Amino acid sequence: MAFKKLFLVLVVVVALCSCKKNAESEKSTLSVFDTFHTISEGMYNGDGSWGSGYPYRMALRDAYWRADVYSKLSEVASVYDARSLEAYAYLQSAQLEGGSGVFGFPADTDNPEFGETVNRIVLECPECINGGWVISLPGSHIAELYYDHGYSLTSIAKGYIRTQDPSYVDSIVKAADWALDKPLHSNINYLSALSKGLSYAYKVTGDARYLNKAIYFHEQGIFPNLSSETGGALDAHNQQLEYHGFIVSGIIALKLVIPNNHDFSLEVDKYLTSSVLHMQQRGAVEDGEYGSTWPGTNLLAWHELENIRPLTMEESLVKERCASLINSYEKFIVEESGFRLQKSLYSNFFIGLYDGVY
Repeated sequence: MAFKKLFLVLVVVVALCSCKKNAESEKSTLSVFDTFHTISEGMYNGDGSWGSGYPYRMALRDAYWRADVYSKLSEVASVYDARSLEAYAYLQSAQLEGGSGVFGFPADTDNPEFGETVNRIVLECPECINGGWVISLPGSHIAELYYDHGYSLTSIAKGYIRTQDPSYVDSIVKAADWALDKPLHSNINYLSALSKGLSYAYKVTGDARYLNKAIYFHEQGIFPNLSSETGGALDAHNQQLEYHGFIVSGIIALKLVIPNNHDFSLEVDKYLTSSVLHMQQRGAVEDGEYGSTWPGTNLLAWHELENIRPLTMEESLVKERCASLINSYEKFIVEESGFRLQKSLYSNFFIGLYDGVY
């Protein structure tokens, strides 16, 4: 009860602060995104990938997150449309170079996120590398590929939905087929990523195998590891609000495609309700100082939830807080360099999904 009262007080305070904003203090979030875009252009390789001037190859997340946002803004400026299409093409080429249908991560020992893993793979599993990409991992480590693979698949599927480009379908099918025999894993945000891709693959192709696998990941892996009372993850890692946003996004994707009369539909509704409430309550009070990555992933989840239903007033205020926090990071991000700049950009690029004014 104390938490609920605190939340209601904060909602009132935020609403009053919003009412007090005047024209001089307002700043368009698109102008903040324009700043991020300008910095991003400085590291653009010209082929749908980013990393110009960096001593290592960037992971696919630097392409697919940009593709999703640029696609949403494709009618705002021709350059945004071009970058989305170029990013889709790069994802396709990466998949082809890997040769197995998976969207892997770069086999670059200098990459600060994957370098140590790649060094180990070179020694222990050289056959896991093909065409400059890590395309497999031994045993349960295979799940380390789920994240980039699932979100790359989602991005390509969204690209097809927007453009109806038939060349994307082969890529979608190969990627979704790769996922069909993949096992469960204790890291449920990995499962959410792969499930989200499968849900979108089902949306594009109508292949029930993809829907069934997405349901399987939730029924056997994700939902058993969410609290039936709070909607939050039971393990400490996935309790982080950044990863909770990804988990909510995966549930939303499944909700968008599962038939209303499906036996599992009510279970999806139950966990969607509880996990969204969890995100709302924590998003109103969570520490959001610069360096936090949760505002970006949560802003994405709120944006996707609006594809299902309008947000409540309380949810809208929390969504606005996410955008406000990212806006406050701008002055820090423009001073960054190297890997910190790279990660700050792709973590906060979702500001381009926000239509409000701050």
